Amino acid sequence: MRPISIVLAAALLAAAGCGGPGPKGKQNRVEANARMNLVSSRVSYDQATQAFHAGQFERAVKDVRSAIEKSPDQADYFVLLGRIMLEMARLEPAMQAFDKAIELDEKTAEAFYFRGVVFERWSNDEFAAESYHRAYEIDGSKLPYLLAAAECEVGLGRLDTARMLIEPKASYFENHAAIHQLLGQIAMIQGDPHTAVNSFRKAQLLVPTDRIVAEELCRAQLATGDVAGALESVRRLQIGGGETNRDLLRLEARCLSELGRHAEARAVFVEVTRLFPEDVSAWIDLASEAHHLGDLRRLGNCAARIELLAPDRWEAPFFRGLIARAEGRSEEAIAALTRAVELAPEENLPRLVLGMELRSAGRSDDAYRMFAGALRLDPEHPTAKRLAAETRPVTP
Repeated sequence: MRPISIVLAAALLAAAGCGGPGPKGKQNRVEANARMNLVSSRVSYDQATQAFHAGQFERAVKDVRSAIEKSPDQADYFVLLGRIMLEMARLEPAMQAFDKAIELDEKTAEAFYFRGVVFERWSNDEFAAESYHRAYEIDGSKLPYLLAAAECEVGLGRLDTARMLIEPKASYFENHAAIHQLLGQIAMIQGDPHTAVNSFRKAQLLVPTDRIVAEELCRAQLATGDVAGALESVRRLQIGGGETNRDLLRLEARCLSELGRHAEARAVFVEVTRLFPEDVSAWIDLASEAHHLGDLRRLGNCAARIELLAPDRWEAPFFRGLIARAEGRSEEAIAALTRAVELAPEENLPRLVLGMELRSAGRSDDAYRMFAGALRLDPEHPTAKRLAAETRPVTP
């Protein structure tokens, strides 16, 4: 009987063992499964990243969702999902993905940055600025985060905030042209072209072949009155060759005009209109130079082209009025200039020229009304003040 008892005891012990592992064993099993899932999910995440950079967005979505299914607590997986959705112009799911990443890890700077991008796409610059600021607070080593925050502040009209945000970091990011370029742009908006020139020069030293920076430097030089320096900069840019740049040609012509070299300026504007015949502004520029030179034939041609391209603009009747005035056809001049004023009641130039023609025609009261209207538009306009004072009716 004794052997049978031993067998029974062994059987009972074996049966007790069938209850499975204890709490510690279960925890170890859960952790082991999580580790295995994380390894597997990383493979899917890496595949999704490669597909994303290759522009294979549908494949990238499939792989990153597989990664999330295996490891739903990884914030960077949701950041990648959001970026893919952003590239696919699916803004709502992109925002949801970035929000989830922040929920999982509130220190995910990338999620805040791309959430700002979504807010900008939605034209919500205030929230975009907040997101960009938060991204930069988390990771102050990333220049794109700083620039995005500053550019958003510029867009909101908070120029001082933008400047104070980036000025202290200019030395830290001194080898990055973008920060100097943005400082130059802010200075130009704030009416400080001298500071802008310094900033654009620093940017140009870092990116000497960047045409946009060079053009901005030219405009800043022109705004400081350094017309010769601006012309030199423009022509240095043109030496590089490549595709004809309309803006550079117009800058060159403007510099020549400012220097009083109107014949050379006219020649450049003729070239611009030849290369870009649909550019209304180029025809207006050419007309202005033709008027400076007394070239009424070309002025008439420009007026006709402007009228054809943009019949609602005031410049065509204005230039026709100038021609009639130069040729002594007063009534035609008054009619054309009146039309120009009707088309652009906020512009002072046609109003002032019309007033002068009315005065020449002996219609002083009508002329005074034009000059007074110009003063209402700009109370400090020196020419309007002088003409109004000279024409003011004498009260008995």
